[in-house]
Amino acid sequence: ASLFSTQSATTLLEQVRRQIKASNPAPADFALGTADERTVFPLSSITGISFRRQITTAPGFFSSNLATPALSLYPGSVGTVAFGSYLSPDYENASRFIPPTGSATASRRCRGRTGRGSRTSPAARSSRSRLGGFRGLVAQGLAARTPALTLLLASFNENIPLRNLPVVNTDAAAAAMQAVIENTEWASQSGNPVAYAPHLRLDPLEGVPTKSIIFQFARGDKTVPNPTSTAIIRAGDLADRTTLFRNDLAKAVNPAVSSNPHTFLTSIFGASAPYAIPGQDQIAQFFASGGLTTIDPQGAAPFFETPIGIPLPEDLAYIP
Repeated sequence: ASLFSTQSATTLLEQVRRQIKASNPAPADFALGTADERTVFPLSSITGISFRRQITTAPGFFSSNLATPALSLYPGSVGTVAFGSYLSPDYENASRFIPPTGSATASRRCRGRTGRGSRTSPAARSSRSRLGGFRGLVAQGLAARTPALTLLLASFNENIPLRNLPVVNTDAAAAAMQAVIENTEWASQSGNPVAYAPHLRLDPLEGVPTKSIIFQFARGDKTVPNPTSTAIIRAGDLADRTTLFRNDLAKAVNPAVSSNPHTFLTSIFGASAPYAIPGQDQIAQFFASGGLTTIDPQGAAPFFETPIGIPLPEDLAYIP
């Protein structure tokens, strides 16, 4: 699912946002060549961009090629690509944490500035599948417990039911798995969009304005299952701001469309392009209007529901 807002959601981030808007930052530095050459390039001169990231403290690095052909999808929309660095406000303390703020009116202290690099340019009805694409990570956590709750990393069944369905435990360890998963979810609520969704417009925090919002997700997402997305929608009363991509209908028309639509928005080439590009255009027009305009990506065509129909889809609707 993709949720976009033109502003931040929390009191802390609102304070940071106001301070940054009131500041006068130094300009970005684009002289990053080995001999201080400018790292600014005409798009026509670029054959590819490789993104090399440090992913371990060893250090270890991972390289991936960026989708540079996407920059030419709308000819003339991007003329130059640059690699630069800038100084970013750092609100962390010496322990690398952002300390809590006492109230909505308390001052948020910037504790320094750190260098940042950037490239610049103009979500079957089986309960066992509820965890979606993160199932492997959950399995590893369950197996690492003492005693281990599962040794079958690919085939365990926690039997957590979908919304409004009864619990039917078929695994002897299911109840224990459910307790671990539910406790983990509760402990991590501070990082769950469901927890802050009510503050977007139903119950804004003190000093934080009501937000302009657009929410997109795809039917049958196997990575972030639909019940995960609808939980956010229900928590924030966002149905009228939600667009549902009907991947089931798209695949019925063209079997080459992926059975997992999690990345449909970025699949701008191949069978999913007729849906990715209108979906991105909906986001672009939302931002261009300052959050005032939400178009139906394909008008009268059936592949997008804007807004989403009621009742919300609480099943998985996975396509084999």
